Amino acid sequence: MTDDLKSTLASQGFIILPNVLNPTEFSSLRTACSTIRSLASSGQWPHLRTLPKQFPPWSSDPSNGIWGIRHLLYLDIPYQSLFAASYFNDTIINTVKHLLDCEEEDLIME
Repeated sequence: MTDDLKSTLASQGFIILPNVLNPTEFSSLRTACSTIRSLASSGQWPHLRTLPKQFPPWSSDPSNGIWGIRHLLYLDIPYQSLFAASYFNDTIINTVKHLLDCEEEDLIME
């Protein structure tokens, strides 16, 4: 891993990691996200972030729009293991360790 990532993060505020997920993983996550969004829109998953507020507390009424879904790692959410596998992907973890100059035991993933 190069310091290019660090300089890109410093200058642009974000980095892009191409091909972290293979096409099958990406497709599975798209399906999972669509399902969870449908659950949130229908009131079956109450942990959402709604418009027009950027910060909590958020309304549980999705009629103005949903800009985020929370608690994707809860054990009772469908696709939890799929979300966890993507979240703790080795490429992502190694990139974060590089960017923060730390070891895995220093990370607290929330």
